[in-house]
Amino acid sequence: MAPVLSSELINEIESVTKQITMLSPETIPMITLLGFSENIAIATEHSWFEDEMYQMASNLDGEIATAGDTEMTVNDAEPFRKDQVVKIDDELILITDFVVATNVATITRGYAGTSASAHDDDAAVEVQFNKSVEGADARAARRKQKVKKSNYTQIFDDTIDISGTAQQVSTIGIDDLYEEEKQKKQKELAIQLDKACIGGVKYDDGTDTRYFGGIRNTIVTNVLAGGGTAITNARLNEMVKSVWDAGGFESGGRYVFLVPANQLSRVRALDENGRSYEQRSEAAGARIGTFISDLVGDITVLPNKNLSTSEIFLIDLDRLEIMALKGRSFFHQYLGKVGDSETGQVIGEYTLKMSQEKAHAKAVNLLA
Repeated sequence: MAPVLSSELINEIESVTKQITMLSPETIPMITLLGFSENIAIATEHSWFEDEMYQMASNLDGEIATAGDTEMTVNDAEPFRKDQVVKIDDELILITDFVVATNVATITRGYAGTSASAHDDDAAVEVQFNKSVEGADARAARRKQKVKKSNYTQIFDDTIDISGTAQQVSTIGIDDLYEEEKQKKQKELAIQLDKACIGGVKYDDGTDTRYFGGIRNTIVTNVLAGGGTAITNARLNEMVKSVWDAGGFESGGRYVFLVPANQLSRVRALDENGRSYEQRSEAAGARIGTFISDLVGDITVLPNKNLSTSEIFLIDLDRLEIMALKGRSFFHQYLGKVGDSETGQVIGEYTLKMSQEKAHAKAVNLLA
C-alpha cells in the first residue's frame, strides 16, 4: 500500500546529504575521497584569494659569451632585483642593477671567490640570497599581490513523479515506490556531481546557467604530454617533480595519483630500477596501490572511472573541497499532488574549490 503523503509536507525540505555519502566508493570516488566540506559558498561565483611566492629562478635569454661580460638578459624579470646573488652553473654572480622593462641585469662576475666563465643560452639562473652588509639600511620592500580565484556553483536536480495508478499497483520487492524513486534520483545526482569534479567546465552564460570547472580543466601549468606513448616510471616521477618544483610538497599534503582502469594496469606493471609499485587493499574496499617516487616516497594510486583512458592526475586532496552553496546541500522537497501524480524533487548546488593550481599535475595523451 502506497504511503499517504500529507499536504503538510509540501515544500518541506528534507536533507539527503548523509544518504548520498553512504553510496559505494566506486560509485562516487571523488565524494568518497573528499567528503562534503564544512565550508560553504555564499555566492554563485565562489571566490578566494591565494598567496604566491616570487619565483626564484629563470633562464638566460642569450649566452654570456665570456668571463668578462658584465650584463645578462633573462627570460623572466620576476625573480630578480638589485643586490641579489644568483647562481649560473658553478658561478655566483651579484646583480648590481636590474631593469625590469628590458629584463637586463648589470652584474659583478665571479662573486664570493667563485670563478667566472661563459654560460650557454637558456642556462638556469637561480636566486641564492640577498647581499647583506652589516649596518646597512633596510632594503626596499616588495610584495606580491594575492591572486583572486573563483569557481561557479552548479545546480544538480531531478524530479520524482509517481502516478496514482503506479502507487496503487503492487510492485514485487518495493513497499514504497516514491521512496524508491527518490533514492535513485539521489544516486544519479551524486554521480553527476562526481563526474563534474573531474571533467566539469567552468561556464556562465550570463543569465542563470552555470557550471563549475573540474580538476581536468583547472590544471593548466603542470601538464605533461604523453605523445601517445605508454606511461613509464620516469613520467610519473616527472609529474611529481613538476609539482615539487612549484613548491607543492613544501606544506605536506595528501597526494594521490588518480588513474583510469587501463592505466592502473600499466602502472601496476612498472618495475624499473627496483620496485616502483606496491599493491594493497584499503578498508573502503577499493584495490589500490602505492607508487614509490624518487622525490617524496610513497604516493597512493587510486582508480577513478571518470578519467579518460589516456590521462593520469596527481592531486593534493588537502587543496580540494566540494562545497555547497549556503542552504543548498542536497535535499528532497515534496511538491504535492499534480493531477493524478505525486511529485517531488531532489536538488543541490555545489562548487569545487581547487586551491593553488600549480600544486597539481596531469599527464595527457598517454597510450590508452
